[in-house]
Amino acid sequence: MILIPCSVQAMPEGGDKSYMEWLYCEYRRLMYAMAWKFAREPEDACDIVSESCLRLIEKIQLLKTLETPQLKSYVCMTVRNTAITYLTRTDRGMIAMDLASEDSLPIIGCESPEEQIILQDELDRVWTAISQLPDMEQSIMRMKYDLGLSHNEIAERTGLSPNNVSKRICRARNHLKTRLYAAEKGSL
Repeated sequence: MILIPCSVQAMPEGGDKSYMEWLYCEYRRLMYAMAWKFAREPEDACDIVSESCLRLIEKIQLLKTLETPQLKSYVCMTVRNTAITYLTRTDRGMIAMDLASEDSLPIIGCESPEEQIILQDELDRVWTAISQLPDMEQSIMRMKYDLGLSHNEIAERTGLSPNNVSKRICRARNHLKTRLYAAEKGSL
């Protein structure tokens, strides 16, 4: 059973409430994945998603006009912006600002905003899949691709040999391929 946020439950009965319930059920995993990019405590992630629902309710007429890719992107950006605002109000504001500046960088090679949205969506899918890897693989992938560390630097931080780091990165990539391609086949 999916628990619908209070902000949606409190809406008057009708089409708007039904739409928001559908929207939440459809995109809740994506919303929580985005919230977890910023929050490290479950309570923070829940608060971010709940506040995001309030913001989405305010824009419900616009949401109803969007096609699926734009709707998905709009929901992601709403959660991202809500997370930044939420964390800025807390003592974790500097972390939020660092993450926000990284996320807002344009993707090089995109000719149009549509391409930017599609590639950002794909990137979000990859980071969501990375967050589902075992802890050590997840840490190594984040050090490699988030921090841009070399295999030797990762080895120093983890206590592994550079050769072992290479093997773990290869293993993590294979796990990601399996997860991402399985997700694509499941959506067809």
